[in-house]
Amino acid sequence: MEQPEDMASVSEFDSLAGSIPATKVEITVSCRNLLDKDMFSKSDPLCVMYTQGMENKQWREFGRTEVIDNTLNPDFVRKFILDYFFEEKQNIRFDLYDVDSKSPDLSKHDFLGQAFCTLGEIVGSPGSRLEKPLTIGTFSLNARTGKHIPSVSNGGVPGKKCGTIILSVEELSNCRDVATMQFCANKLDKKDFFGKSDPFLVFYRSNEDGTFTICHKTEVMKNTLNPVWQTFSIPVRALCNGDYDRTIKVEVYDWDRDGSHDFIGEFTTSYRELARGQSQFNIYEVVNPKKKMKKKKYLNSGTVTLLSFAVESECTFLDYIKGGTQINFTVAIDFTASNGNPSQSTSLHYMSPYQLNAYALALTAVGEIIQDYDSDKMFPALGFGAKLPPDGRVSHEFPLACSNCTRWLPVFRAADHHRWGHLRHGTDQGSHRQSMVELDGDDIRISSRGKLAERDIVQFVPFRDYVDRTGNHVLSMARLARDVLAEIPDQLVSYMKAQGIRPRPPPGPPAHPPSGSPPHSPPASPMHTHI
Repeated sequence: MEQPEDMASVSEFDSLAGSIPATKVEITVSCRNLLDKDMFSKSDPLCVMYTQGMENKQWREFGRTEVIDNTLNPDFVRKFILDYFFEEKQNIRFDLYDVDSKSPDLSKHDFLGQAFCTLGEIVGSPGSRLEKPLTIGTFSLNARTGKHIPSVSNGGVPGKKCGTIILSVEELSNCRDVATMQFCANKLDKKDFFGKSDPFLVFYRSNEDGTFTICHKTEVMKNTLNPVWQTFSIPVRALCNGDYDRTIKVEVYDWDRDGSHDFIGEFTTSYRELARGQSQFNIYEVVNPKKKMKKKKYLNSGTVTLLSFAVESECTFLDYIKGGTQINFTVAIDFTASNGNPSQSTSLHYMSPYQLNAYALALTAVGEIIQDYDSDKMFPALGFGAKLPPDGRVSHEFPLACSNCTRWLPVFRAADHHRWGHLRHGTDQGSHRQSMVELDGDDIRISSRGKLAERDIVQFVPFRDYVDRTGNHVLSMARLARDVLAEIPDQLVSYMKAQGIRPRPPPGPPAHPPSGSPPHSPPASPMHTHI
């Protein structure tokens, strides 16, 4: 029987296009009894999470928690949010480090241990809470720093007791509200011998099994019993996961330099109570249960008052796109001699008559995605590092001539004719790699003359990590484009939020013209933002 022309064959079916929508989950990490690597204090732990690719089985860094000073029992506030697929085996790994400096290079810090599991293993554990021992596997020597770094080829072997990692998972609600609030306290207990107290608040949301998960810490207010903490914002789903009556526990501590913070007391509330705002209902007695049991006349260890509360819906990347935001893409072409002779096949700029070179493949992959968010499909292409006629002076900014560039591909082809080089930092030029890693401020915000960058606007992707030796350029370039562009939505939203720019409402449907009138399209007014 012949197959109808409009029916797709089985071999043409795209499994990705027909996949089941993923469930967003949040992983919370805590550790107990970590190794103490510091001589005169305790370790300053950091947890790094890795995911394993299904195809190449390579481990790739997914994210990092914050660093907590002077503790062997950290409860990390920063969560890992990822997609959960019941039908897939999602291997994940957690590495613990004692941070010794501000360097993002993990090999410069002391390794404390690691644990392996699957996401399903955490989800399937009682209460979706999994405890695993941390182990130290085999090591290899880093030639550049001389430090030992963990090798994970064998999954680690049991050795010295390295402590325990506690992993918990909760499915995230679709709540997009963000709560902004401020607290103060009055007449807290005095905990310091030579001073008053250095109080801070720790917020926990309750879980279905009766346990609590940390979700926020305030800053420390030094030497005061009547602190006024700064206003802070927190997603409602982090505070209560959309359940307005879920218990929220708040603990009050006196900060100590050695990490052994003194417990002052605690109180409980809920999102519904906090949403009432400043009122008599939001003045809480701070109670220390041990003191209450020992002293009959004990009343409290002070009070905490909600000074202000506001909530607004968090704007998403799609809200801005629907409102007309355009994304522009500009290409910078490297003309310096460091790229080698483009007439030689050993150069990444070599123009093969049979296929696009590596840079052309990369720019094509990125451009195919970006063009959907740029109404005119025109991408400016500039060059730098060339001697220009007539006087041969070196220029570090000049336009590349291009005619009939009505789509992105002709622009790229014209740029390719002039040797592509804007991904120079992604080649094997080791002298530039470390500086580009530092410029990409994912973990440590870059600074200049003592002034910190307001936000991370650089995404460094090493091109050589995506070179597919099997010749499958489609998949490798798709992965490259995904990682190059992955941070743009968050970067755009963070910029808009910092500038107080709300998305425009989506345009309404076009009005139908009266019968016999020519169709009319109103002029577009997109909001252009350079990221």
